[in-house]
Amino acid sequence: MLVSRRLLPAMTLAGATLAAGTAAGLLLSAEVPLFGFQETLGARYAGLSLVCEGAATVLLLALAGVSVRVREPPAAPATTRAVAGAHRR
Repeated sequence: MLVSRRLLPAMTLAGATLAAGTAAGLLLSAEVPLFGFQETLGARYAGLSLVCEGAATVLLLALAGVSVRVREPPAAPATTRAVAGAHRR
């Protein structure tokens, strides 16, 4: 999926929320039956699922942080202001 730079922070935060929610759902379902099902962390791929969801959450949050920093516009150099003021005389 291609996303513009303007939407990148929001989309990565949404992905991180989804990954964290999936891991939380698995952990909750291991303790309390959800929708008639109860999971166990001893299941074949439960541990792998938690590791992958945790890694996805961390990586997406890092990408969101980097993309917000990249979006900050650079400050205008002082020489540009001086030149613009000189033409007004």
